[in-house]
Amino acid sequence: MAAAERLALIATCASGLEEILDGELEALGAAARERQRGAVRFAGGWRECWRANWRLRTANRVLVELASWPAEDGAALAAGARAVAAGSTPGVESESEAPGVDLAALLHPDRSFAIQATATASRIRDTRWAALSAKDGLVDGQRDRYGRRSDVDRERPDLHLRLRVIRPEISSVAVASHRSAVAVVVIRLLMFEWPRRFPHGAAYWPAKLET
Repeated sequence: MAAAERLALIATCASGLEEILDGELEALGAAARERQRGAVRFAGGWRECWRANWRLRTANRVLVELASWPAEDGAALAAGARAVAAGSTPGVESESEAPGVDLAALLHPDRSFAIQATATASRIRDTRWAALSAKDGLVDGQRDRYGRRSDVDRERPDLHLRLRVIRPEISSVAVASHRSAVAVVVIRLLMFEWPRRFPHGAAYWPAKLET
């Protein structure tokens, strides 16, 4: 697989199931696997993304990582999120060049969003505060870029974002790529809408995969 075709993917799971999830991903041929608390990070293209959605049993959702940046406090969280939304990303490792992901279009103010946060082994422990800091940064970045901001819709967002603070110095923002049968939150930007909005991903619709 060419480097330009690789997505940074994260399969999340209940704490304690990481080894089992890693084994499932290994059986699917997932590359560059990295166990984290409550998740396994791996690399692949859209085909691997949809296959993971379809075949993994231990995972509760599969995320596509959009960007990561150093963040030790709320100000750094907001600054990194603002840079991502504004399109000026010094110090931010952006995955926006992945096929089918146009970060400017994805974070456009016409699209409502909701954001949730998780924190693992981090000095940032209040996840609601972390999500609020990232939300403030995202909408400030939208104002910088477009002169207006998205609505936040916790009930039926167009885009459901997940902020993950996984170490004291690293934060990342990701978008859910599927709706899990065991997820409490209904993810709207997923298999029903993603292929239509991002045609490069449509080629790997799960129905086209071999069993």
